[in-house]
Amino acid sequence: MTPTCSDFKKLHVVGAGRAAAGIAHLLHQNGVSIGTVVCRSNSSALRAAALIGGGVAGALLDVVEDDSLLILGAPDESLEPLAVELARRMEDRDRRVANSSVLHLSGTMSSDVLDPLRNRGYSVGSMHPLFSFADRESPPRSLAGVVFALEGQPPALRHARQLADTLKARAVTIRTESKALYHAAASLLSNGLVALCDRATFLMSVAGVDRIEAREILTPLISATVDNLRAAGTPAALTGPIERGQTAVVEMHLKAVRRFAPRWLELIIEVNRAIVEVARAKGSIDDFKAAQLCAILDEAGGGP
Repeated sequence: MTPTCSDFKKLHVVGAGRAAAGIAHLLHQNGVSIGTVVCRSNSSALRAAALIGGGVAGALLDVVEDDSLLILGAPDESLEPLAVELARRMEDRDRRVANSSVLHLSGTMSSDVLDPLRNRGYSVGSMHPLFSFADRESPPRSLAGVVFALEGQPPALRHARQLADTLKARAVTIRTESKALYHAAASLLSNGLVALCDRATFLMSVAGVDRIEAREILTPLISATVDNLRAAGTPAALTGPIERGQTAVVEMHLKAVRRFAPRWLELIIEVNRAIVEVARAKGSIDDFKAAQLCAILDEAGGGP
């Protein structure tokens, strides 16, 4: 039974990658009617429909239907060519849609890439989940509480919120022109954390700690930091020598890195500059102490 909150008849899926197939699978389990599934080959579409648990393999024009919702799960670089191709086929067949929306799942691309479909009657938007779909063959059991970032035209946003509600997910709206900035922020945190953990593990190994043991040492620290962030946010969750204004300790850190791991000195300096700014915002150091710390970082980096 289709959720009463929705005002579309069917959900069509074009490009059933890990995210699109996983989302469609959960929506189908929650009563959303899946229509046509389109992939690069009919065999791929058949497998995707089986994984989703609903829908039928079909061709691109089969998704053109009034009062419908279309999800594009194609890679970023394929979204614009796909939109152009579908719009061209619609024009060749003299077809338009009414009361229909199309959403893509890219984190970086905005809904502007779907302009050719906007011109054929679709309301366009994007709906990006802040979630890692690791295994295409094993869709997630739930997306409850996962954040979806939405942008686009009002009807498409309404449909996206209906999907989020069905999944018991959270929806936040961002500006279309800032879509890439939003994704840069998410990538900085998620991927940057992994990179920083890798570098910290390396520094510990240079200090004589086995890499596996170093990871075991660092994991509780990461968990404690996340707990502090959850409880207090930034800048309140900041701790450490810069937050305490301990210039001598910072100098010792930089000298040790320069001696034992000079390749990573520039990274350490830049991260510490950001920490100084956060500490100043927290109010744990004043302008004078912040200037002292910046001078130490400039000297270590060979700056002014």
